[in-house]
This record gives sequence, C-alpha cells and structure tokens, in this order.
Amino acid sequence: MIDINKINAERDTVIVKIIVDKDTLLAEKMSSEESVAVRKGVVVHIGKDVDSDNSCKNLEIGDIVLFTEFAGHYVPTSGHGLYKAMKGYDIIGKMKNDKMEVKDLIPTANRVLVEVDNGTGESLFDDIRDPRVADLSYGKIVAIGDSVKELDINVGDIVAFPPYAGVVVQEHESIDIQEMKTVVEFDILFTVKK
Repeated sequence: MIDINKINAERDTVIVKIIVDKDTLLAEKMSSEESVAVRKGVVVHIGKDVDSDNSCKNLEIGDIVLFTEFAGHYVPTSGHGLYKAMKGYDIIGKMKNDKMEVKDLIPTANRVLVEVDNGTGESLFDDIRDPRVADLSYGKIVAIGDSVKELDINVGDIVAFPPYAGVVVQEHESIDIQEMKTVVEFDILFTVKK
C-alpha cells in the first residue's frame, strides 16, 4: 500500500479523494441507470501541467470536482478513503462552493454546461417534437469552460448536439427540473444566438 502523503502527481495528473457520503451530490441524486454515474471528490495533489489549455485550468488543492465513474485509476493507499489518479481532462467540472447544486458547477477545459430541452415544459423550438429533427438534442448554455476557443458562444445561446454527447450531471425527474449536461465543444454542431 502507498502512503498518500508520499505521492507526487506528475504532468497533467490529479489525485482525488473520492467523497462518499449520504449527500453524494448530483452523482447519486442526478444520474440514472441509463447514464454514466458522476462522482465527486476533493483534489489532494496536482501535477504541474494540469493548468494547461487542454486540461483543467485554475484547479487548486481542496477543490471539489466531478468526474465520471470510469475516470482515472484507483490508488492503493494505506490510509482511510478511496483515491483515484486521473488526467486533468477527466475532471468534468468543479464546484463554486460546497452546496453541491448544479447551478454551482463550473465546467472545465473545453466543456459547456447545457440545460437540455427534453420536450417537457416550455420548448426552445415549436417543432422540436418533429420526428425529422429527433436525432438532435438542443439546449441553452448555462456556463462555459475556460478552454472553449473554437466556438463563438455565450451564456444563454441555444446549441445543437448529438443526443448521446456529453455527461448528464442532473437527470430530469419532473417538469420542474431540466436535464443538465456537460458537452465538449467539438460535439456542438450549431448555435442559435439569443
């Protein structure tokens, strides 16, 4: 077993202590059996290249971060807790505070946080239920990652993307709660300006 205090994260690697509690955030509350589970953790070590454009800018030790259940690799430690070593890019977002609400999620790297139009409630487009356009998903941009450079997008713009693109960070459970996803910028097909 490895002493976690003797680990030095290299290059663009981040060591995260997985948070497991009864308020397991968005992770348990928001992901369903059909989507990939989102996990949360606290950053304990950061490699020197994590702040690069293609990784996870402005990450600090102590930040609470989100990642998918498949991100990284478990580290066999001698202490208490579960730890994972992952690339900075595997972190899909960090939280502004410890309230663990989706509105406080800051997408990382080239990701965009999108409120998905799933056809419940008020639709972004009148013809969204038209079967000819059913193979696209639409959503309103809620937040933009630091490394989004290829697109001319702003918070509030409507974007189109493939239905299976992105990671669901909040599953829609009722008409009052919209599904939220982090979508990588190259999955965005077109934008409708607000």
